[in-house]
Amino acid sequence: MSSLDMTDGEKSSFRVIVADDDGQIRRRMSDFLKDKGFEVEDVTNGKSLREKILAWKPHFIVVDLMLPDGNAIDIINFTKTQETIKDLNMKVLVTSGHNNAQNVR
Repeated sequence: MSSLDMTDGEKSSFRVIVADDDGQIRRRMSDFLKDKGFEVEDVTNGKSLREKILAWKPHFIVVDLMLPDGNAIDIINFTKTQETIKDLNMKVLVTSGHNNAQNVR
């Protein structure tokens, strides 16, 4: 089901975490999702993201490829291996401020 097919009530109960150490990007993404009706929390680093994932059990995570204390691959592995959340099938969208694939490597 796409967000276009979701009712306002479904959106308001759909939890999203935005994780980015760049404050401007994090705020813009969070504000955009809130304006669309989603429930949003944001964090600045991998430690806070892991804690928020365990406590809040989001449906969707938007995470910067590189965080100050880890990376998005670590987070994906975390969501798939933690006993209390691994069966929730959380979706993860990885973002990057880099403009080409070579810079991401």
